[in-house]
Amino acid sequence: MNLQKIRPSPARYPVELPLRYKAVSPEMTVFGVGRTNLMSSLELMFTGDQPLEPGMKVEVSIAWPVLLDDRVRLQLVVEGAVVCIQDGLNVISILKYHYRTRGARVQAENAERIPAAMPPVHTTQAAIAPVMRAHAG
Repeated sequence: MNLQKIRPSPARYPVELPLRYKAVSPEMTVFGVGRTNLMSSLELMFTGDQPLEPGMKVEVSIAWPVLLDDRVRLQLVVEGAVVCIQDGLNVISILKYHYRTRGARVQAENAERIPAAMPPVHTTQAAIAPVMRAHAG
């Protein structure tokens, strides 16, 4: 009994997100950047700036568009193997995936704490001389 004929194939979603990747074969290691094209639970199709070859093991880090707790950026990390290159798209068979945090969304937080136009700070030699003497002795 062939399970693939019974089980429907997963839906593919046309998602365009920035990504970074590392691909490894016995002969070489390739690092690159690109964009997703189609995603499903079993495969990922993306364009990249470096050529890949079928059979390469690959780790792809995708900048996830949804924030965790409305403030922490995430990345989806996909591990798999290059199945084929089709019409300029790398087709990856997904073996496993997980999310990682990319840090808090600091740009909006900093905008609240730091005024947009800070007045210039003028420091004279007389102002820093006591500090310099304290560190010298």
